[in-house]
Amino acid sequence: MESLRQRLFLIGLLLALGVAVFHLTWSRRGLRDLLALREEEVQLRAQCQQIESENAVLTAQIEQLRFDDEYLQSLIRRKLGLVRQDELIYRFGFERHPATR
Repeated sequence: MESLRQRLFLIGLLLALGVAVFHLTWSRRGLRDLLALREEEVQLRAQCQQIESENAVLTAQIEQLRFDDEYLQSLIRRKLGLVRQDELIYRFGFERHPATR
């Protein structure tokens, strides 16, 4: 009789252990989700570093716009096509196709 009790206890214990392992591995908030969250954390940290470096570049550009007159002037001239009063503009035209003359 005692041997049967020990076997039933052992079977029950193994069954409970199996259920616990299955639950910890595959359930919500289990090992699978933990691994997925760690992977997501790695991706988010990489994205954060990229954004921080972009932010540093933009901060440097803002500083140049605020304090570097030569940079501001070159940017305005490049983006808007502005020229100084004493400058000459040379335009080099392309040859037109004979049919469009």
